[in-house]
Amino acid sequence: MKKIVVTGGAGFVGSHLCDSLLKSDYFVICVDNLITGSKENIKHLEGNKNFKFINSDVSKNDIEVEGVDYIFHLASPASPIDYQNYPEETLLVNSMGT
Repeated sequence: MKKIVVTGGAGFVGSHLCDSLLKSDYFVICVDNLITGSKENIKHLEGNKNFKFINSDVSKNDIEVEGVDYIFHLASPASPIDYQNYPEETLLVNSMGT
């Protein structure tokens, strides 16, 4: 089974991507600091043996995961309101996180 990391996986787009990848038989590791994402978006995945949630900020912390096949980097306060409220976080996650 291939292993995929989805940063920003508790956001609107990221959570739907996690759903789709799990349905396609991948092991999904969702990394999100919940600054704009929500645990409510991934609550239904809590019991899934092929899903793991890591509450962390990719612009500040190293995420150590072995054997990753793919990374979908969606972590960023993406809406205009969010990136106005979190301008530093937006620039850091897009440079440091990547």
